[in-house]
Amino acid sequence: MKHFIVFILTLLIVNESAYAQNKDSIQLLIANQAILFPQEKVYLQTDKSCYVTGEKLWFRAHLVDEILNTPSTLSSYVFVELINPLDSVINRFRIKSFDGAFYGVIPIAVSLPEGTYVLRAYTDNLQNLGSDYFFHRNIEILSPFSAKYMLQSSLEQNGERLKVKLNLFDKTKEKPVYPNVFNVHLNNQPSEQFISNKKGEALIILSSSPGENKRVLAVETAQYQKFYVVPGPDNEFDVSFYPEGGYLLNGVLCRVAFKALYRDGSPVNITAEIVDEENNQYGTTTTLHEGMGAFNIRSESGKKYFLACKDAYGNSKRFEIPEAQENFYSLHLEEESGDLKVSVRCTDNQTPKSGLQLILHTRGMLHYAAQWDTIYNTLSVNTSTFPPGIMQVLLLDSLANPLSERLYFCNNHDNAYLNFQTDGENYDARSLVKAELNLLDKNGNPLSGSFSVSITDNQDILPDSTTDIRSSLLLDSELKGFITNPTFYMKEGNKEALDLLMLTHGWRRYSIPDIIRRKYTQPIFPNRQSMEISGSVRKGLLGKPLNNKEVSVFSWGADYLEETTTDSSGQFLFNGFEAHDSLTFVVQTSSKNRYSIEVTVDEEQFPVVSEHLFKPNLGKTETPRDYSYQSYLVKKSNTRYTMENGMRKIELGEIEVTAKRKENTKEESYSYYMPKTNLDVLDSKELEEIQPASLSDAIIHMPFLQIKEDADGNKKVYIDRMNYKLPTSEGSTLPATLVIDDIIYDDYDLDNMIDPFNIERIGVLKGTAASILGGSGAGGAVVITTKKGMSKDAIPSAINNIKKIKPLGFQQPVEFYSPKYETKAQREREEPDFRTTVYWNPNINVPKSGKAEFDFYTADIRTSYSAIIEGVTNEGRIVRGEYTIERK
Repeated sequence: MKHFIVFILTLLIVNESAYAQNKDSIQLLIANQAILFPQEKVYLQTDKSCYVTGEKLWFRAHLVDEILNTPSTLSSYVFVELINPLDSVINRFRIKSFDGAFYGVIPIAVSLPEGTYVLRAYTDNLQNLGSDYFFHRNIEILSPFSAKYMLQSSLEQNGERLKVKLNLFDKTKEKPVYPNVFNVHLNNQPSEQFISNKKGEALIILSSSPGENKRVLAVETAQYQKFYVVPGPDNEFDVSFYPEGGYLLNGVLCRVAFKALYRDGSPVNITAEIVDEENNQYGTTTTLHEGMGAFNIRSESGKKYFLACKDAYGNSKRFEIPEAQENFYSLHLEEESGDLKVSVRCTDNQTPKSGLQLILHTRGMLHYAAQWDTIYNTLSVNTSTFPPGIMQVLLLDSLANPLSERLYFCNNHDNAYLNFQTDGENYDARSLVKAELNLLDKNGNPLSGSFSVSITDNQDILPDSTTDIRSSLLLDSELKGFITNPTFYMKEGNKEALDLLMLTHGWRRYSIPDIIRRKYTQPIFPNRQSMEISGSVRKGLLGKPLNNKEVSVFSWGADYLEETTTDSSGQFLFNGFEAHDSLTFVVQTSSKNRYSIEVTVDEEQFPVVSEHLFKPNLGKTETPRDYSYQSYLVKKSNTRYTMENGMRKIELGEIEVTAKRKENTKEESYSYYMPKTNLDVLDSKELEEIQPASLSDAIIHMPFLQIKEDADGNKKVYIDRMNYKLPTSEGSTLPATLVIDDIIYDDYDLDNMIDPFNIERIGVLKGTAASILGGSGAGGAVVITTKKGMSKDAIPSAINNIKKIKPLGFQQPVEFYSPKYETKAQREREEPDFRTTVYWNPNINVPKSGKAEFDFYTADIRTSYSAIIEGVTNEGRIVRGEYTIERK
């Protein structure tokens, strides 16, 4: 909260010209909103942008406060997902902070098809804003076979009908593969099989369902799989208009931005004419970047104007331009001599009314708030001292109703300078590189913060130029919609495209007019500080909720045991705990008839995937993107993978790697209730030595167990030295419950239950350990697994009062392996060093001195390395550095 306190104090001392009537109140209202609904942003640095199946994707999540860009402590977890083109989440991880940083690793499965995937990250807090404000990043995943083969393709389409020509080309033999079988399916339709001709080509004709916005083609051969995202049908593009300030004004020359998109969300490059109803021409225009463009028009109210468009393939469409309005206002921005000129435009027969208010702010930090001066219709603003990022310019009436809005990007520097030095200019193979970071402000004063560092081989892959921490936190995370290449807009010379982006997107994190009217926005999704397990308990065929019913949950791996009771609607909730991923929890309630009472565990809910995340990578008469480094990168990666894992056999040109398959080992039967200590367990080897004739014969060999007959002559087990004893009406202790393959038997006759020769293990639960069975464990329990019992992934489905779940736990930290060549023997080791990511460190802390050091060893190949360092200072300054290290 200390950042918000500083923020409030900052608002109270802004310039004296701000909103003379109630300056203090408007500043405090914005601060109140920030406290009621604090927001954050997340950015992921990855060690690289392209991977080969079988590799690991290393990442650091930089989580910052939305207003000040300082490191955020608001959320306990960052959720990270890898999504395929079919909008399926392949991996999902819950990442918690370790040593003040969120970082983790995603194993890229060997079986994944080649293609473009999306890395997505968000928090509970970000879910309140919607997926438009999540972090997204494209990740290329290559197949190990792509070094030897290339899947060539071309596409023709007519409406919903696709005609694709495929050819699998063998690079080493320089000829197509024949014969070959292609298994192809579109979206989630059933797979269809096609056989190539003598030229190695297969002609594939498919039809998508009418109205489908997105089409994904999955191609599978005997060699490998590949995803293609297919463009939308012909003629199916649309144009949206965005007049500057929100409106076209009658008789006033206005600027209109537009955005042309196919219905699958991909941009359209168009040329266009501005015409009226009688086809009189008023000018021409064209898209500048990513389907965006602009034109000027002086329109008259009551008259219709159109944009007659033609795309690159000759498809023509015509769209009506918004109608000119009377009695409206429109903000206009213009840069002149380094200053920003803000003017209010209105129709020719109208002058601005008194009482209008103008507000300028960046992420809620107020720069200007005052009544609009109707005499001087232009305000000159020097933005050089404003924080970098999107500034919102708002025109309000006297009741704080919005009249016009305009966004402007202040591309100012954060005044944080990172110096990176190494102890040499050039390095031999397997040499130690010592690096030093020096972080300073513009006056040479030291700065502190946390940073992630990736050093990669430039011969394998070049750094990602499409997104970085600055473009993501200042631009992409602030605007609605997925921006394909945010770094492009931040570059020198792309100012016009950046302004088009401001005109065609909206800033909607907070509504300043609502805040001024004290209509505060509250978060909907709670900010979970721990894991949760919830559900309900119901009885009978009608599912009657059971009130005040005891429910317990336990996990041996998490060392977690807790009990609660249901509320009046039969609901229960467990929270306040944490566990690492892949652990099994058992939720249960007691029941004499285990089929009549049912425990239902709520499924964890996660945000849906937007279908517009993926842009087409298979065009009309185009071949899939081919990387110049692809063959070398894949060969190198596959050789390293096989050396480390010994699981994949593949021939790649001159490299041939073979490995023996690991033999399967027999898995023992499994029980959720079996004690983990051997002191309370009798295993199959010991049972073979005993050779019991009955179950009683086996159990009497276990300490503290007695066998007694009840009034009906049924043999029961009793456990001595229980930590607690519950007397029955006869004054004796309760019998132990019998659990066989995780089926609980409260009433049993011991020697009529199971043949002892079928038993694999016998365990005893006593004392507090037996409380995992709830009321059924009051007298302890004897747990038995049979030789043909459950596997770890099974639970008897007929038992309604017991449920096994695997909630999404947090990922445990995994250390990036970086070899050390400290001795002569290590340096002369024959095993080659084929690292592409030479060094990865997700958390380098720069202390108050502003200096930090790290070191690593070079690999074998003569090349150059790129070092990418990203992070934020403790004061909220965004830092990125890109440096080169030479390897002889």
